[in-house]
Amino acid sequence: MFAKKKALARFSIRLVCKKVYSFFARHIFLYYFCGKYQISVMKKLVISRCLPLLVMLSFSFMLHAQESLDSLLSAGDSCMDEYNTFAALRYYEQAFALNDCDATRLALANCVYKRMDYRRCVKLLSSLNDHSQTHESLRQLVFSSQKLADNDALVYWGRMLNARFPMDGEVVARLATAYAQTEQPQNGAKCAEEYFRKDTSNIEVNRALADCYFLCQDYPKAADIYDRLLSLGDSTFNTLYSSGMCYSQMDSLELAHQRLSQAAEMNEYRHYGCVQRLGTICNELKRYDEGVKHLSRALDLILPDTVYMRQLTLSLAEAYYESEHYQEAIDIWKMHLDYNPNSMATLFNLGQTYGMMLADQENEKKYYEQFLRLAEKEPDNQKLRLMKLQARGALQRMERNSLKQEGKSE
Repeated sequence: MFAKKKALARFSIRLVCKKVYSFFARHIFLYYFCGKYQISVMKKLVISRCLPLLVMLSFSFMLHAQESLDSLLSAGDSCMDEYNTFAALRYYEQAFALNDCDATRLALANCVYKRMDYRRCVKLLSSLNDHSQTHESLRQLVFSSQKLADNDALVYWGRMLNARFPMDGEVVARLATAYAQTEQPQNGAKCAEEYFRKDTSNIEVNRALADCYFLCQDYPKAADIYDRLLSLGDSTFNTLYSSGMCYSQMDSLELAHQRLSQAAEMNEYRHYGCVQRLGTICNELKRYDEGVKHLSRALDLILPDTVYMRQLTLSLAEAYYESEHYQEAIDIWKMHLDYNPNSMATLFNLGQTYGMMLADQENEKKYYEQFLRLAEKEPDNQKLRLMKLQARGALQRMERNSLKQEGKSE
């Protein structure tokens, strides 16, 4: 409170000095430099006698102005030391209004950044010239751009900071991620590689580098970095999940199963993508009972998303069928038809399962007939021709059996 009163008093003195200074400066200029200016003898005398006073007032004015500015900045800094950004903001705004210079602009920007007013922070700092930007101000521009989801601005300020401070790993990671999010993962990888050559143990940079490699479809390099992260103790869900997805792309199914199992367990089986992929890999490894368990969980997570339900119900039905749970497979295939009623493969699978596994000729005929009605409208290919031959053969067999039974009854 004392600092505030002192600052206001000095500000008032400054205003008085300014008015006096303006009066004398105007008259002296006109007296000495304008020959036609008519001025009274009394005024000449006053001006001549007061010229030394005017000089003193000039120095006093500049002194008081600087002291007032320093006082406001000091008061704001004291408030920031006490984590009182609300009070600091008023002092910094007064100082900025008094003199818009690098010092007041940086102080005010730092305060509004701490108050999460990121848009105002960017507005204050972006108008500074490059030489006036400090490491801290550039970081504030980078992180403010990230908070505002402005990846283009993040890349711009991140590159500027990286050129001057290349070992700021936190910014390198943000920059690489921004490149990846703007569909430039190759630039992100290049940026992170420069840092990685000097420091291979920075977890945040390694994460960004691995993700960029993955998006570039360079799965062996991505897998190596994910393994490095795990060796550094970064056994988080994201690292395990990304590692598992990477190995699944490389057809290293056992390693993919191991990493995805760890990730799913850590996340308590709440992440659809992880659980669904784990179930699919179980099918590929012919561990159908485990696949059923995981894919059923994924089904509960994704209901009622139509796009994902089509994919998921097919995988789950396959797992049930291969594990010889035929009725369960039929139930899931029927569920799939709710989301994809024109699925010829599903209709064919239902007809085949009813006929070959459950000896239910009524349903076998029903689904084969539905399949053939759709298949006749589609262009022929070798796989479809074989499916149509099998369906027609089954229908002919059922017709012959029906005729035989009618003949016996007669």
